[in-house]
Amino acid sequence: MLVQTVISLVSFAATVHAWGDTLAHPVTGTLAQKYLSANGQKLVASLVDSTFSQSLAGQTANWADTWRTAHRETAPWHFVDMMKAPPASCGYVSTDCVGRNCIIAAITDQTNVLLNNQCAPSTASTQAIQFLAHFLGDISQPLHNCNRDVGGNSDKIVFNGAQTNFHSIHDSEIPQAYAVEKGFSTTDAVSVANYLDGIYGKNKNAYTTSTFIDLKTAMANDANSLDCNKNAFWSLYDKDPSADFGGAYYTATKDLLMEQVAKAGYRMAAWMNAIADQCYGVGPVPTTKAQVKTTATTVVKTKTMAIVTTTTTTTTTATSVPTSTLVNVPFGTCLHSPCTAGVGSTSKLTPHDSRYPTCDPLDCLSKIAAVVPHCTTVGWSNKVSVTGGPYGCVDAVYFVCGNTSCGIPTSA
Repeated sequence: MLVQTVISLVSFAATVHAWGDTLAHPVTGTLAQKYLSANGQKLVASLVDSTFSQSLAGQTANWADTWRTAHRETAPWHFVDMMKAPPASCGYVSTDCVGRNCIIAAITDQTNVLLNNQCAPSTASTQAIQFLAHFLGDISQPLHNCNRDVGGNSDKIVFNGAQTNFHSIHDSEIPQAYAVEKGFSTTDAVSVANYLDGIYGKNKNAYTTSTFIDLKTAMANDANSLDCNKNAFWSLYDKDPSADFGGAYYTATKDLLMEQVAKAGYRMAAWMNAIADQCYGVGPVPTTKAQVKTTATTVVKTKTMAIVTTTTTTTTTATSVPTSTLVNVPFGTCLHSPCTAGVGSTSKLTPHDSRYPTCDPLDCLSKIAAVVPHCTTVGWSNKVSVTGGPYGCVDAVYFVCGNTSCGIPTSA
Protein backbone atom coordinates (compact mmCIF):
# COMPACT_ATOMS: atom_id res chain seq x y z
CA MET A 1 0.00 0.00 0.00
CA LEU A 2 1.01 3.61 -0.50
CA VAL A 3 0.90 4.39 3.19
CA GLN A 4 2.42 1.37 4.88
CA THR A 5 5.69 2.96 5.95
CA VAL A 6 3.93 6.03 7.33
CA ILE A 7 1.38 4.07 9.37
CA SER A 8 3.84 1.53 10.75
CA LEU A 9 6.31 3.96 12.34
CA VAL A 10 5.10 3.34 15.89
CA SER A 11 5.86 -0.04 17.44
CA PHE A 12 3.08 -2.11 18.96
CA ALA A 13 5.30 -2.57 22.00
CA ALA A 14 4.03 0.82 23.16
CA THR A 15 0.34 -0.10 22.94
CA VAL A 16 -1.91 1.62 25.47
CA HIS A 17 -4.65 -0.63 26.77
CA ALA A 18 -8.25 0.27 25.89
CA TRP A 19 -11.06 -2.22 25.37
CA GLY A 20 -8.30 -4.79 25.74
CA ASP A 21 -5.58 -4.93 23.10
CA THR A 22 -5.57 -8.74 23.15
CA LEU A 23 -9.31 -9.33 22.98
CA ALA A 24 -12.14 -6.78 23.01
CA HIS A 25 -11.02 -4.56 20.11
CA PRO A 26 -10.05 -7.57 17.96
CA VAL A 27 -13.48 -9.08 18.70
CA THR A 28 -15.29 -5.93 17.51
CA GLY A 29 -13.14 -5.85 14.39
CA THR A 30 -13.74 -9.53 13.68
CA LEU A 31 -17.50 -9.08 13.98
CA ALA A 32 -17.39 -5.99 11.78
CA GLN A 33 -15.37 -7.74 9.08
CA LYS A 34 -17.93 -10.56 9.03
CA TYR A 35 -20.79 -8.18 8.23
CA LEU A 36 -19.15 -5.94 5.65
CA SER A 37 -21.03 -5.55 2.39
CA ALA A 38 -19.25 -5.94 -0.94
CA ASN A 39 -18.60 -2.19 -0.92
CA GLY A 40 -17.47 -2.35 2.69
CA GLN A 41 -15.01 -5.11 1.90
CA LYS A 42 -13.65 -3.06 -0.98
CA LEU A 43 -13.23 -0.03 1.28
CA VAL A 44 -11.40 -1.96 3.99
CA ALA A 45 -9.19 -3.90 1.58
CA SER A 46 -8.12 -0.74 -0.23
CA LEU A 47 -7.44 1.43 2.83
CA VAL A 48 -6.45 -0.67 5.86
CA ASP A 49 -2.69 -1.03 6.05
CA SER A 50 -1.18 -4.28 4.77
CA THR A 51 0.41 -4.74 8.21
CA PHE A 52 -3.11 -5.64 9.34
CA SER A 53 -3.86 -7.88 6.34
CA GLN A 54 -6.21 -5.20 4.96
CA SER A 55 -8.90 -6.37 7.38
CA LEU A 56 -10.73 -4.97 10.41
CA ALA A 57 -10.01 -8.19 12.30
CA GLY A 58 -6.85 -8.87 14.27
CA GLN A 59 -4.98 -5.86 15.64
CA THR A 60 -6.35 -3.22 13.26
CA ALA A 61 -8.58 -1.59 15.87
CA ASN A 62 -5.65 -1.26 18.27
CA TRP A 63 -3.62 0.93 15.92
CA ALA A 64 -5.13 4.14 17.30
CA ASP A 65 -3.90 3.33 20.81
CA THR A 66 -0.42 2.72 19.45
CA TRP A 67 -0.53 5.96 17.48
CA ARG A 68 -1.46 8.08 20.50
CA THR A 69 1.67 7.09 22.44
CA ALA A 70 3.67 9.35 20.11
CA HIS A 71 0.79 11.69 19.23
CA ARG A 72 -0.64 12.73 22.58
CA GLU A 73 -2.88 15.31 20.93
CA THR A 74 -5.10 12.42 19.85
CA ALA A 75 -5.61 11.08 23.40
CA PRO A 76 -8.88 13.04 24.03
CA TRP A 77 -10.33 11.50 20.86
CA HIS A 78 -10.79 8.19 22.67
CA PHE A 79 -13.45 9.31 25.15
CA VAL A 80 -16.04 11.93 26.01
CA ASP A 81 -16.23 13.37 29.52
CA MET A 82 -19.94 13.40 30.18
CA MET A 83 -20.02 15.80 33.11
CA LYS A 84 -23.10 14.40 34.83
CA ALA A 85 -22.51 12.28 37.93
CA PRO A 86 -23.32 8.58 37.63
CA PRO A 87 -25.06 6.66 39.03
CA ALA A 88 -27.33 9.58 39.96
CA SER A 89 -27.45 11.15 36.49
CA CYS A 90 -26.32 10.34 32.96
CA GLY A 91 -26.63 11.85 29.48
CA TYR A 92 -24.66 13.89 26.98
CA VAL A 93 -24.89 17.63 26.37
CA SER A 94 -22.91 19.48 23.71
CA THR A 95 -20.70 21.23 26.27
CA ASP A 96 -19.27 17.81 27.19
CA CYS A 97 -17.21 17.94 23.99
CA VAL A 98 -15.14 21.07 24.56
CA GLY A 99 -13.47 22.37 21.43
CA ARG A 100 -14.62 19.31 19.47
CA ASN A 101 -11.92 17.40 21.34
CA CYS A 102 -13.71 14.16 22.16
CA ILE A 103 -14.65 10.83 20.61
CA ILE A 104 -17.96 12.11 19.20
CA ALA A 105 -16.22 14.83 17.20
CA ALA A 106 -13.38 12.46 16.30
CA ILE A 107 -15.76 9.98 14.69
CA THR A 108 -17.35 12.80 12.71
CA ASP A 109 -14.01 14.24 11.63
CA GLN A 110 -12.43 10.95 10.58
CA THR A 111 -15.59 10.02 8.66
CA ASN A 112 -15.38 13.35 6.86
CA VAL A 113 -11.75 12.68 5.96
CA LEU A 114 -12.88 9.60 4.03
CA LEU A 115 -15.85 11.35 2.42
CA ASN A 116 -13.77 14.36 1.42
CA ASN A 117 -11.21 12.01 -0.14
CA GLN A 118 -14.01 9.98 -1.75
CA CYS A 119 -12.26 7.02 -0.09
CA ALA A 120 -9.22 7.31 -2.35
CA PRO A 121 -6.12 5.56 -0.94
CA SER A 122 -3.83 7.94 0.94
CA THR A 123 -2.09 8.19 4.29
CA ALA A 124 -4.98 10.29 5.61
CA SER A 125 -7.58 7.75 4.43
CA THR A 126 -5.74 4.84 6.00
CA GLN A 127 -5.37 6.65 9.28
CA ALA A 128 -9.04 7.67 9.20
CA ILE A 129 -10.40 4.16 8.69
CA GLN A 130 -8.10 2.77 11.38
CA PHE A 131 -9.11 5.55 13.79
CA LEU A 132 -12.76 4.70 13.12
CA ALA A 133 -12.13 1.00 13.70
CA HIS A 134 -10.94 1.94 17.18
CA PHE A 135 -13.30 4.78 18.10
CA LEU A 136 -16.44 2.85 17.12
CA GLY A 137 -15.33 0.34 19.73
CA ASP A 138 -14.34 2.84 22.42
CA ILE A 139 -17.64 4.72 22.20
CA SER A 140 -19.49 1.56 23.25
CA GLN A 141 -17.45 1.11 26.46
CA PRO A 142 -19.39 2.76 29.33
CA LEU A 143 -16.30 4.10 31.13
CA HIS A 144 -15.18 5.89 27.94
CA ASN A 145 -18.34 8.00 28.19
CA CYS A 146 -18.06 9.15 31.77
CA ASN A 147 -16.18 11.93 33.56
CA ARG A 148 -16.39 10.50 37.07
CA ASP A 149 -12.96 9.73 38.51
CA VAL A 150 -11.32 10.13 35.09
CA GLY A 151 -13.55 7.42 33.70
CA GLY A 152 -12.69 5.22 36.68
CA ASN A 153 -8.96 5.38 36.05
CA SER A 154 -8.27 6.98 39.43
CA ASP A 155 -10.13 4.28 41.39
CA LYS A 156 -7.70 1.57 42.50
CA ILE A 157 -9.39 -1.79 42.94
CA VAL A 158 -8.71 -5.54 43.08
CA PHE A 159 -9.80 -8.00 40.39
CA ASN A 160 -9.24 -11.69 41.09
CA GLY A 161 -6.59 -10.81 43.63
CA ALA A 162 -4.60 -8.45 41.40
CA GLN A 163 -4.31 -4.68 41.81
CA THR A 164 -5.74 -2.66 38.91
CA ASN A 165 -8.20 0.22 38.40
CA PHE A 166 -11.93 0.45 37.82
CA HIS A 167 -11.60 1.60 34.21
CA SER A 168 -9.15 -1.12 33.23
CA ILE A 169 -11.30 -4.07 34.25
CA HIS A 170 -13.92 -3.07 31.69
CA ASP A 171 -11.30 -2.70 28.95
CA SER A 172 -9.44 -5.91 29.63
CA GLU A 173 -9.99 -8.05 32.72
CA ILE A 174 -13.73 -8.68 32.39
CA PRO A 175 -13.63 -9.54 28.64
CA GLN A 176 -10.66 -11.85 29.23
CA ALA A 177 -12.33 -13.54 32.23
CA TYR A 178 -15.44 -13.97 30.09
CA ALA A 179 -13.40 -15.72 27.38
CA VAL A 180 -11.91 -18.12 29.93
CA GLU A 181 -15.33 -18.80 31.43
CA LYS A 182 -16.65 -19.80 28.00
CA GLY A 183 -13.67 -22.06 27.34
CA PHE A 184 -11.63 -19.80 25.04
CA SER A 185 -8.14 -18.36 25.15
CA THR A 186 -7.84 -14.73 26.22
CA THR A 187 -6.35 -14.01 22.78
CA ASP A 188 -8.87 -16.02 20.72
CA ALA A 189 -10.85 -13.11 19.29
CA VAL A 190 -12.35 -15.20 16.49
CA SER A 191 -13.95 -17.77 18.82
CA VAL A 192 -15.23 -15.08 21.20
CA ALA A 193 -16.64 -13.08 18.26
CA ASN A 194 -18.45 -16.14 16.92
CA TYR A 195 -19.79 -16.94 20.39
CA LEU A 196 -21.12 -13.41 20.87
CA ASP A 197 -22.59 -13.42 17.37
CA GLY A 198 -24.54 -16.54 18.28
CA ILE A 199 -26.05 -14.74 21.26
CA TYR A 200 -26.52 -11.19 19.99
CA GLY A 201 -26.66 -11.59 16.21
CA LYS A 202 -30.45 -11.76 16.31
CA ASN A 203 -30.45 -8.20 17.64
CA LYS A 204 -28.07 -6.81 15.01
CA ASN A 205 -30.73 -4.77 13.21
CA ALA A 206 -31.92 -3.19 16.44
CA TYR A 207 -28.35 -2.23 17.34
CA THR A 208 -27.78 -0.62 13.94
CA THR A 209 -30.93 1.41 13.37
CA SER A 210 -30.50 4.82 11.76
CA THR A 211 -30.64 6.34 15.26
CA PHE A 212 -27.44 4.66 16.35
CA ILE A 213 -25.66 4.80 13.01
CA ASP A 214 -26.56 8.40 12.18
CA LEU A 215 -26.06 10.03 15.55
CA LYS A 216 -22.75 9.58 17.34
CA THR A 217 -24.27 10.96 20.55
CA ALA A 218 -26.81 8.12 20.55
CA MET A 219 -24.02 5.54 20.70
CA ALA A 220 -22.31 7.47 23.51
CA ASN A 221 -25.55 7.83 25.46
CA ASP A 222 -26.32 4.15 24.96
CA ALA A 223 -23.07 3.20 26.71
CA ASN A 224 -23.27 6.01 29.27
CA SER A 225 -26.74 4.87 30.37
CA LEU A 226 -25.09 1.75 31.79
CA ASP A 227 -23.08 3.97 34.12
CA CYS A 228 -26.41 4.72 35.81
CA ASN A 229 -27.59 1.10 35.91
CA LYS A 230 -28.77 0.51 39.48
CA ASN A 231 -27.59 -3.09 39.42
CA ALA A 232 -24.14 -2.68 37.87
CA PHE A 233 -21.14 -0.43 37.22
CA TRP A 234 -20.98 2.65 39.48
CA SER A 235 -23.85 1.55 41.73
CA LEU A 236 -22.03 -1.66 42.59
CA TYR A 237 -18.72 0.15 42.90
CA ASP A 238 -20.19 2.54 45.46
CA LYS A 239 -21.57 -0.34 47.53
CA ASP A 240 -18.09 -1.71 48.25
CA PRO A 241 -15.00 -0.26 46.52
CA SER A 242 -12.81 -2.60 48.60
CA ALA A 243 -14.40 -5.79 47.23
CA ASP A 244 -12.67 -8.13 44.81
CA PHE A 245 -14.36 -7.13 41.55
CA GLY A 246 -13.67 -10.54 40.05
CA GLY A 247 -16.55 -11.96 42.10
CA ALA A 248 -20.09 -10.59 42.35
CA TYR A 249 -19.27 -7.51 40.30
CA TYR A 250 -18.01 -9.61 37.39
CA THR A 251 -21.12 -11.78 37.49
CA ALA A 252 -23.43 -8.75 37.47
CA THR A 253 -21.73 -6.86 34.65
CA LYS A 254 -20.14 -9.39 32.29
CA ASP A 255 -23.13 -9.85 29.98
CA LEU A 256 -23.92 -6.13 29.86
CA LEU A 257 -20.33 -5.37 28.93
CA MET A 258 -19.94 -8.13 26.35
CA GLU A 259 -23.18 -7.05 24.68
CA GLN A 260 -21.51 -3.65 24.23
CA VAL A 261 -18.57 -5.38 22.53
CA ALA A 262 -20.99 -7.06 20.13
CA LYS A 263 -22.89 -3.83 19.48
CA ALA A 264 -19.63 -2.12 18.59
CA GLY A 265 -18.83 -4.77 15.98
CA TYR A 266 -22.21 -4.57 14.29
CA ARG A 267 -22.21 -0.77 14.32
CA MET A 268 -18.70 -0.64 12.92
CA ALA A 269 -19.76 -2.80 9.99
CA ALA A 270 -22.82 -0.65 9.32
CA TRP A 271 -20.73 2.53 9.53
CA MET A 272 -18.07 1.24 7.13
CA ASN A 273 -20.71 -0.04 4.71
CA ALA A 274 -22.45 3.34 4.70
CA ILE A 275 -19.20 5.21 4.01
CA ALA A 276 -18.38 2.77 1.23
CA ASP A 277 -21.80 3.18 -0.37
CA GLN A 278 -21.38 6.92 -0.33
CA CYS A 279 -17.95 6.73 -1.95
CA TYR A 280 -18.57 3.98 -4.47
CA GLY A 281 -22.32 4.24 -5.08
CA VAL A 282 -24.80 1.61 -3.96
CA GLY A 283 -25.19 0.01 -7.38
CA PRO A 284 -28.41 -1.46 -8.78
CA VAL A 285 -31.37 -1.91 -6.47
CA PRO A 286 -33.33 -5.10 -7.31
CA THR A 287 -36.92 -3.89 -7.55
CA THR A 288 -37.91 -6.55 -10.10
CA LYS A 289 -36.79 -10.02 -11.06
CA ALA A 290 -35.33 -8.44 -14.17
CA GLN A 291 -32.55 -6.16 -12.94
CA VAL A 292 -33.06 -2.40 -12.85
CA LYS A 293 -30.11 -0.56 -14.35
CA THR A 294 -29.15 2.25 -11.98
CA THR A 295 -26.22 4.61 -12.23
CA ALA A 296 -25.53 6.72 -9.15
CA THR A 297 -22.94 9.46 -8.92
CA THR A 298 -22.12 10.88 -5.49
CA VAL A 299 -20.27 14.18 -5.21
CA VAL A 300 -18.92 15.32 -1.86
CA LYS A 301 -18.11 19.04 -1.61
CA THR A 302 -15.08 19.24 0.61
CA LYS A 303 -15.82 22.55 2.31
CA THR A 304 -19.47 22.14 3.17
CA MET A 305 -19.92 18.37 3.16
CA ALA A 306 -23.07 18.87 1.10
CA ILE A 307 -23.87 15.70 -0.79
CA VAL A 308 -25.61 15.61 -4.15
CA THR A 309 -26.81 12.40 -5.74
CA THR A 310 -27.99 12.09 -9.33
CA THR A 311 -29.57 8.88 -10.52
CA THR A 312 -30.56 7.65 -13.97
CA THR A 313 -32.83 4.61 -13.93
CA THR A 314 -34.12 2.33 -16.68
CA THR A 315 -36.68 -0.19 -15.51
CA THR A 316 -37.86 -3.37 -17.18
CA THR A 317 -41.23 -4.81 -16.23
CA ALA A 318 -41.43 -8.05 -14.31
CA THR A 319 -42.90 -9.44 -11.13
CA SER A 320 -42.06 -7.12 -8.24
CA VAL A 321 -39.98 -8.21 -5.29
CA PRO A 322 -39.35 -6.18 -2.11
CA THR A 323 -37.13 -3.14 -2.53
CA SER A 324 -33.91 -3.27 -0.55
CA THR A 325 -33.55 -0.87 2.34
CA LEU A 326 -30.50 1.26 1.66
CA VAL A 327 -28.87 3.93 3.73
CA ASN A 328 -27.55 6.12 0.94
CA VAL A 329 -26.50 9.25 2.80
CA PRO A 330 -25.73 8.64 6.48
CA PHE A 331 -23.93 10.60 9.17
CA GLY A 332 -26.43 13.41 9.64
CA THR A 333 -26.26 14.93 6.17
CA CYS A 334 -29.01 17.37 5.23
CA LEU A 335 -30.86 18.22 2.04
CA HIS A 336 -28.95 21.47 1.92
CA SER A 337 -25.66 22.47 3.48
CA PRO A 338 -25.66 24.38 6.80
CA CYS A 339 -23.33 26.79 4.99
CA THR A 340 -26.24 28.08 2.88
CA ALA A 341 -29.61 29.49 3.91
CA GLY A 342 -32.73 27.45 3.28
CA VAL A 343 -34.93 28.17 0.31
CA GLY A 344 -36.81 31.40 0.95
CA SER A 345 -34.95 31.71 4.25
CA THR A 346 -37.59 29.52 5.88
CA SER A 347 -36.48 25.97 5.13
CA LYS A 348 -35.22 23.95 8.07
CA LEU A 349 -32.21 21.68 7.83
CA THR A 350 -33.96 18.54 6.66
CA PRO A 351 -32.36 15.06 6.76
CA HIS A 352 -31.36 13.78 3.34
CA ASP A 353 -33.03 10.46 4.22
CA SER A 354 -36.56 10.80 5.62
CA ARG A 355 -35.96 7.83 7.93
CA TYR A 356 -33.61 9.98 10.01
CA PRO A 357 -35.32 12.23 12.56
CA THR A 358 -32.62 14.91 12.48
CA CYS A 359 -29.46 15.92 10.68
CA ASP A 360 -26.48 17.57 12.30
CA PRO A 361 -23.37 17.45 10.12
CA LEU A 362 -21.62 19.91 12.44
CA ASP A 363 -22.41 18.18 15.76
CA CYS A 364 -23.31 21.67 16.96
CA LEU A 365 -27.00 22.37 16.28
CA SER A 366 -27.95 22.13 19.93
CA LYS A 367 -25.58 25.02 20.71
CA ILE A 368 -26.99 27.08 17.85
CA ALA A 369 -30.55 26.31 18.94
CA ALA A 370 -29.81 27.69 22.41
CA VAL A 371 -28.56 31.00 20.97
CA VAL A 372 -30.75 31.32 17.86
CA PRO A 373 -33.87 29.12 18.38
CA HIS A 374 -35.24 30.21 14.98
CA CYS A 375 -32.61 28.12 13.20
CA THR A 376 -34.01 24.80 14.39
CA THR A 377 -37.66 25.67 15.08
CA VAL A 378 -38.50 27.77 12.00
CA GLY A 379 -35.86 27.77 9.28
CA TRP A 380 -32.18 27.99 8.46
CA SER A 381 -31.92 31.67 7.63
CA ASN A 382 -28.87 33.88 7.51
CA LYS A 383 -30.79 37.11 8.10
CA VAL A 384 -30.53 38.44 11.61
CA SER A 385 -33.80 40.34 11.17
CA VAL A 386 -35.54 37.04 10.47
CA THR A 387 -33.93 34.94 13.18
CA GLY A 388 -34.39 37.54 15.89
CA GLY A 389 -31.04 36.50 17.29
CA PRO A 390 -27.55 37.97 17.28
CA TYR A 391 -26.54 35.94 14.21
CA GLY A 392 -27.98 34.42 11.12
CA CYS A 393 -27.88 30.61 11.14
CA VAL A 394 -24.97 30.27 8.71
CA ASP A 395 -22.84 32.80 10.60
CA ALA A 396 -23.71 31.01 13.86
CA VAL A 397 -21.70 28.04 12.62
CA TYR A 398 -18.62 30.16 13.24
CA PHE A 399 -19.73 32.50 16.03
CA VAL A 400 -21.47 29.88 18.20
CA CYS A 401 -19.67 26.67 17.32
CA GLY A 402 -16.24 28.04 16.44
CA ASN A 403 -16.46 25.89 13.30
CA THR A 404 -14.77 27.27 10.18
CA SER A 405 -16.41 24.79 7.77
CA CYS A 406 -18.55 27.58 6.31
CA GLY A 407 -15.74 30.10 6.30
CA ILE A 408 -15.19 33.05 8.63
CA PRO A 409 -17.85 35.79 8.37
CA THR A 410 -16.50 39.14 7.23
CA SER A 411 -17.85 40.73 10.41
CA ALA A 412 -15.82 38.41 12.64
